[in-house]
Amino acid sequence: MKVLIAPDSFKGSISSVDASNAMERAVVSVFPDAETVKIPIADGGEGTVDVFLMAMEGEAVYREVTGPMGETVRAKFASIGNTAVVEMAQASGLYLVPENRRDPMTATTYGTGELIRSAVELGAETIILAVGGSATNDGGIGMAQALGARFTDAEGHELGYGCRDIGGLCAVDLAPMRELLRDTEVILASDVNNVLCGPEGASHIYGPQKGADPETVLVMDRNLMRLADVLRKETGIAAAGMPGAGAAGGIAVPLFSIGKCIQRSGIDIVLDMTGFDGHLSDADLVLSGEGRIDGQALYGKVLAGIGKRCMERQVPVLAFAGSIGADADKLTAVGINAVFSIANGPMTLEHAMAHAGELLEGSVRQVMKALRAMG
Repeated sequence: MKVLIAPDSFKGSISSVDASNAMERAVVSVFPDAETVKIPIADGGEGTVDVFLMAMEGEAVYREVTGPMGETVRAKFASIGNTAVVEMAQASGLYLVPENRRDPMTATTYGTGELIRSAVELGAETIILAVGGSATNDGGIGMAQALGARFTDAEGHELGYGCRDIGGLCAVDLAPMRELLRDTEVILASDVNNVLCGPEGASHIYGPQKGADPETVLVMDRNLMRLADVLRKETGIAAAGMPGAGAAGGIAVPLFSIGKCIQRSGIDIVLDMTGFDGHLSDADLVLSGEGRIDGQALYGKVLAGIGKRCMERQVPVLAFAGSIGADADKLTAVGINAVFSIANGPMTLEHAMAHAGELLEGSVRQVMKALRAMG
């Protein structure tokens, strides 16, 4: 029997790598001769680089870069042949900022730009930019500044970090960034289709999650509208209106403006690059999971993406969750055959999260025993 193990992280408790290991232990404890293939999955946020490094032959490259609030952080990206995987959360992630310090008006993507520059300098021809979990809403100006672009006010002064100064933007010079990226393509790994501005834009939809109050949301949206207008006049490209421009506070807008970035579904990139379909071709069973599974997963990324591919090849998928919500049964429509809770009795949320690994292993083991009993 060949079992393909492809879970997402159980957010707040265990990573997708740890979840994969727990599931594998459970499988081989019941089926010692089973062939197991682990492909931990990430949705573009924290842990994406680790997922690629585990699934593919690559190297972790570490750099000291500028964190979201201007501090120095140690971050890494994955170098895989002529491709680099840059995880925005490493340099500009919300998890790097204590809750009482979160301020998307001043948070910067500069460190993400420093990682991109390092990848280019190492010869990367393709950069996969995974943008989940960002703390920022600066329209990508910090990232672009790190790549050589200039954003200046009426007096010719360079704008500071974050979204705060963008309302005074008068001129941009993207030529140095365009030259740096001359031989490099950037792929935005994102399943977000929001545009940059307006009621469905970055500020209104994602700003509150990053610490913005209603008044701040309005200011940030006006500032990003200013950025969009200046960039359009400079380049002739209405990048802010492109689907995906609102992802991660608009980080890709300067890249869209110079025609150096395309958007692809994050889960499709992960599945394609890790060779998921090849392993699936002779698999007998797929195990997946994430922290919470409910009907919303129909419109989500990981489970729906995995389930649809498995359904096309008629490979059954069993999913495991920390909690199961309403309409989870509807996931059969996207190829998830059954959903199991890892909770083995009444317990607090704190206990469940602290012991998620052993609970997951135990639940998978019991399901494997049931399969063995059925022959």
